[in-house]
Amino acid sequence: MDCLVLTCTTMVVTAAMQGTAPVDFQRDVQPILAANCLTCHGRHAEARQADLRLDHHEGAIAPRRRGAAVVPGDPDASRLLIRVGMDHADDRMPPEGRAALSDEDIDVLHRWIQQGAPWEGHWAWKPLSDTVHNSSPVDPIDTFIAERLNDAGLHRSPAANGETWLRRVSFDLTGLPPTPEALKAINVQDTPQGRADLVDTYLASPAFGEHWARHWLDALSYAETCGHEFDYPLPGAWRFRDWLVDALNNDLTWGRIVQELIAGDLIDPRIDPATGLNVAPLGTGMWRMHQAVHAPVDVLRDEDDHRSDQLDALGRGLLGVTISCARCHDHKFDPISARDYQSLANMLRSSRVSSAGMDQNAAVLADIQALRRARQATGIDVHALEAWIIAAGLMGAGLPRDNDAPLVLPPPTAPVLDDFESGTNWTFDGHAFAHAPAGTWFPAANGPALTLRGMLHSGLLGQGLSGTARSHEFTLDADTVHWRVRGKGTLRVIVDDYVMDEANALLFESHLQQIDSDDWTTITHDVAKYRGHRAFLEATDVGEGTLEVDAVAMASQAPWPQPHHDRRARGTPLRNWRMSTVADASLRSAVNAMHEQAVAVPAMVPVLSMRDASPVEQPVYLRGDPALLGEAAPRRVPDLLGGGPAVDTGSGRHQLAMAVTSPDQPQLWRTAANRIWHHLLGAGLTQHLDDLGAMGTPPSHPLLLDHLAASLADGTTIKALIRRIVLTSTYGQSSMAQPAAIKVDPGNVLLHCAHVRRLTGEQIRDAILAASGQLNRIIGGKPVPLHLTEAMTGRGRPAESGPRDGDGRRSLYLEVRRNFAVPLLEAFDRPTPNRPCGRRSVSNVPAQALSLMNDPFVLEQAAHLATAVRTVHGDTDAALQEMARRTWSRSLTDAELARLQTETETNEGWVDIAHAMLCAKAFIFVQ
Repeated sequence: MDCLVLTCTTMVVTAAMQGTAPVDFQRDVQPILAANCLTCHGRHAEARQADLRLDHHEGAIAPRRRGAAVVPGDPDASRLLIRVGMDHADDRMPPEGRAALSDEDIDVLHRWIQQGAPWEGHWAWKPLSDTVHNSSPVDPIDTFIAERLNDAGLHRSPAANGETWLRRVSFDLTGLPPTPEALKAINVQDTPQGRADLVDTYLASPAFGEHWARHWLDALSYAETCGHEFDYPLPGAWRFRDWLVDALNNDLTWGRIVQELIAGDLIDPRIDPATGLNVAPLGTGMWRMHQAVHAPVDVLRDEDDHRSDQLDALGRGLLGVTISCARCHDHKFDPISARDYQSLANMLRSSRVSSAGMDQNAAVLADIQALRRARQATGIDVHALEAWIIAAGLMGAGLPRDNDAPLVLPPPTAPVLDDFESGTNWTFDGHAFAHAPAGTWFPAANGPALTLRGMLHSGLLGQGLSGTARSHEFTLDADTVHWRVRGKGTLRVIVDDYVMDEANALLFESHLQQIDSDDWTTITHDVAKYRGHRAFLEATDVGEGTLEVDAVAMASQAPWPQPHHDRRARGTPLRNWRMSTVADASLRSAVNAMHEQAVAVPAMVPVLSMRDASPVEQPVYLRGDPALLGEAAPRRVPDLLGGGPAVDTGSGRHQLAMAVTSPDQPQLWRTAANRIWHHLLGAGLTQHLDDLGAMGTPPSHPLLLDHLAASLADGTTIKALIRRIVLTSTYGQSSMAQPAAIKVDPGNVLLHCAHVRRLTGEQIRDAILAASGQLNRIIGGKPVPLHLTEAMTGRGRPAESGPRDGDGRRSLYLEVRRNFAVPLLEAFDRPTPNRPCGRRSVSNVPAQALSLMNDPFVLEQAAHLATAVRTVHGDTDAALQEMARRTWSRSLTDAELARLQTETETNEGWVDIAHAMLCAKAFIFVQ
């Protein structure tokens, strides 16, 4: 990173030294300080040397015993210049072991101080500034680029021809090559309107969302497994992927998408017309994309590792801010404190994984409302009906009769965490659970009076409903936790938010238990290893019966003996209840009718999502150690991200979502605009797509970046902004550079020509399928299992292999396993999804050519391609031209055609030609 910063610094310094242009602090000085000084003289107090701060103006000019580090207007009196210019390594700064500043850097500092040492806040934290105020027919994007080119004495390259432009825009917008029909159309009528129509067609294609979702999935570390030793699956992760594809195809504003990512469960619903689902909560699957260890020795540190990954997705993935750098101490370069980090982490600690699922077409809710209406229609008190339902289970095969002995639930022998006798602070996820408070109810005029204990009950509306009940958080101060419970479901004690025991219970052997019992029983969790830790309880009914919880306790011994009487016959149909009075018969009829309705309630759709829970506020972890606690860190949006008061209720994710998507907050918008520009033009306006802070690089065109960012902040959608960019002259220019331009702008920072770009691994694989005619255009759904080779070995290896061609599906739909990558995609730099990646590496290594030459998938598709073109065209020349248009997006020259005709005598020759075209640079590069 330092090398990149210094390289860019050298470039801008060279430009600044030409003439007497004033030194720009952000462009010229800040990178020098960040790369050489701020490690020892920055924000972090514990690492700071000589009590000198150079990360803000006041610290730099503060009087010191030997003089201030910076004396505005007086370079000779400035200790900063004196120390960096010393000859002896023992005295020079930076200290021995680090490279001395170059003469060019020292000259920049000298001229900056001489000019009065003007100090500006970091460019990325400043408000957006859009200075476009003209009515010129030329898009402001072209104007900004032309101004910088003119200043350097350059001009843009001529426009690319129609075929080149079409191949470029097709891959950029859909990730797929243009069809032969589109190539013919562009050759017939290559006009501005014709290009605009083609762009509109690509933007309207479902392939747009599939392609652009891949960019943001990279930035959010999307995976379908948890990584580490056994790479356990993350069930339902694919629904998050499909949510993102749909959001992009539906042209949501970027602000709305980010709000759903952060707090989709807390904002206004967004209903999918096809399913009736409120799909907004699906976005919160972002918080589930972190890695997970199946048996951490230090569960507190493991929890904090999760928080770091989650805040990395928020920071690097969405905001261009390295939030997780403040995990152990105040950020050394950017205005993020350890307290800020902990405040955000506490927002996530105050949220829980939602396990209830979603209600497709609101069918479950509709049935529940019908059940409630049926209850009201009986004229019988609702509590009375619930009492009869509970009593039916308590007493056995029928409702209570005069000769039935009462059930006696013994009192606990230890203090209870909750006995549900009156109110309860448990929270409910889903429709199954309800709190039935204690009391005496009279269900019918002639019926017996019932006195019931309070309890949690998941069957008051019917046995088919699913849901989860969660306790408040408490501190484990005994060796065991006990439930008095019966029925069918899952019981858990979750310590420090650790949930991976559902994959592997090592070190957490009894923390998750299944119950399937007709009789009241005591379920016990051994938590002796975790005394002093935070925990909460969770009871889940997956819709296969009824789960009843009478009380929970924490003690060294089981606090309850078995009840004195229990002759429940679980599963006895309610229609067989025996009643002796007319009133009883009326009640029986009403309850039986509700039972029939409840049986038909559909299942919920399982999803990965979050929801708010009881607030949790941990203090700052000193040096990142959960055992060393510092100052309090109430849930609050940090000042850098918009600020605000401490959160009173809820997790605070809603406040965070609103703050970072405010048009007044620049980080989100600059990061998104920079990424969009990078994916369309081949390089961002600032090179560091994931870090706009002090360690990043200043933008090459700051006014343009702010113009694009302000457009997004004002509500321009991603599609609309992309349409603008790809129809500009800047985007449409040729990649052929003029020699003079290369000399002045060797890195093409000023965009004097288009960048030549290699396709990503996914684009290459998808283009192969498109060329061969084997591309399966089904949208969404469960991932295609990974095709396994003999070389793919190790723990966590899937039990079964998927098809070699992935059923022809786009690469987006191939299973994304952290420990087992698709070899072809890996060879072409697909990142391992262990951290946010806004900009992929682009390597040029022998493995890429070898993969295309030898991969069985490529060989198989080459044969399909050869057959396909010969099926469409009986004429040899026409078939060869069709093959070229499918692979290289252009027609063959006469010389190329003549050369290839000599190889078409045999079927093997045709396959070889197809394979050669797939291996050619013309296939894997876009000009």
